[in-house]
Amino acid sequence: MKMQRLMIFTAAVVVGGAMVWGQVPADVDGRLRTFSTPHYMMHTDLPEADAREADLRMTRMFEEYQRRTAGFSGQVTGKFPFYLFTKPADYYASGAIPDSDGVFIIDHFGSRLMAIAGEHTTPETWHVVQHEGFHQFAANVIKGELPIWVNEGIAEYFGEAIWTGDSFVSGVIPPQRLKEVNVAILRKTFKPFDRMMTMTHEEWGSHLDYANYTQAWAMVQFLAQGENGKYQGAFVRFMQNLNRGMAANDAWNSVFGNNNAAFQSRFEKWWLGLPKNPTRDLYMRALVQTLTSFLARATMQKQTFTDVDDFVEHVKLPDLQANRDMWLPGSLFEEVSPLVKKVGTWSLGTGPGKLPELVLVDEDGSKYVGTFTVSNNRISVNVAERPGTTVQKK
Repeated sequence: MKMQRLMIFTAAVVVGGAMVWGQVPADVDGRLRTFSTPHYMMHTDLPEADAREADLRMTRMFEEYQRRTAGFSGQVTGKFPFYLFTKPADYYASGAIPDSDGVFIIDHFGSRLMAIAGEHTTPETWHVVQHEGFHQFAANVIKGELPIWVNEGIAEYFGEAIWTGDSFVSGVIPPQRLKEVNVAILRKTFKPFDRMMTMTHEEWGSHLDYANYTQAWAMVQFLAQGENGKYQGAFVRFMQNLNRGMAANDAWNSVFGNNNAAFQSRFEKWWLGLPKNPTRDLYMRALVQTLTSFLARATMQKQTFTDVDDFVEHVKLPDLQANRDMWLPGSLFEEVSPLVKKVGTWSLGTGPGKLPELVLVDEDGSKYVGTFTVSNNRISVNVAERPGTTVQKK
């Protein structure tokens, strides 16, 4: 993990007393094509396939921002400016922070989301864009001032989300990040919650520290999913208090009380008690969702398969001539399809409307059934889950 991919927050500078739409220097902008997508005005010099992938990813990511913040975010007006550059020099010439890979910034050119893609995008590209994209979303849609740990923690929460073609799966805990959190807890290198919650934007930005991003993410993860979702409702009420303009400390204390040391103790106990891969179910859900997205498109093209191996080996992937919502990049299929031979037991069944369904039975007995529907050329995928009985080992 490159540390700079997380060290990309910048304090926004408001131009002329109001937020304005984004621009970049004319000599850079002249080399970019502009795409009007459902939620973004996207400017990029990427090849067509990569640009279409960026369009689809960011459309679904925006929907995930909206879904997960529905309890405390407002209405969206207009489309957000988004710049994705192949050349780092163009990115930096457009006002980006030195040594960063992506940024949401408000400066004399305006307000915009920008990132370096290189010749082709990578998982690191999308982590950065999903992270910084939340900052842009929050600045435009969430009222009140978010404490820096909340803003960065939620941004990292979305940065880790997995694109499945037709949606995202958020809330995953990568095993490596779990190790990082547990080491920090055991070595007592995380900040006391009282200190973390009172950090200012200036303090955060003056000494960008990867450990702060990890702690902020871990705190948000605990509030969103800790102790079987015990704190979800309270977290939403806290965010609603901020949205109404309440001071951060008052907003927190009114919901969680003022004994932050005790709350941090519960946080630490939860993290140290997690198994080695605590969100394996979410990874399996993402895998089934992704493959079902491709199965749906193959079905719409009248392709049929005898079993899952036949599907994986002989599916004809959508090409660039396909309708926008019927296309997916072949690279996404190539990324996940080898896992069919490595994870669980797979089968094809018949779902609602006699459409095919994809079934995975994982090693612990958990069953994931992927089904799909099509309406107005939009594919919707659903994964039903039946938990297994085997407890993961630590």
